[in-house]
Amino acid sequence: ELAKESATKNNISIDYRVGDACALEFADNSFDNALFSFNGWSMIPTKEARFEAAKEIYRILKPGGYYIFTAHKRTFFGQELIWITQFVRLYLLKPLGYKTLEKDFGDYYFKRDSETTYPIEQFVSFMNVNEVKKMHEELGYEIVLMKMRSEITNEDETLTSGNVMFFVCKKK
Repeated sequence: ELAKESATKNNISIDYRVGDACALEFADNSFDNALFSFNGWSMIPTKEARFEAAKEIYRILKPGGYYIFTAHKRTFFGQELIWITQFVRLYLLKPLGYKTLEKDFGDYYFKRDSETTYPIEQFVSFMNVNEVKKMHEELGYEIVLMKMRSEITNEDETLTSGNVMFFVCKKK
């Protein structure tokens, strides 16, 4: 709704749609480029679903089209406690019947802030960069650029979202 208001205010005509990234309603080879902005791709729970979304984007891109997305890079230093705790929950306690929302190592459910009520817990996947690269190459993408935001610009240093990895992929 905010995007529609902004477009109207700026006298821009945009066809906004809400849909399932794993089942896009567009025909094959429909778009020159695709953008999955601000970590949206890494906010899809499960590796399988993220693979399906990347596959759908590949399907709707024209040959030679570009797909740009960002993802949180999994790091160990500074986040040791998160990953050690998750390892214990997923690989030691879950087989014994412990209930956890996480399906894959790197999944992270959290409460965004104390001022806003969300219907579900917020989710982000901190992925292994090599796995992300391999997944996209497996689908047929050529990885044209893979850089941390800090390598591209230092103008975003105050963002609280952290230093994310940019991927620019080209459909072969």
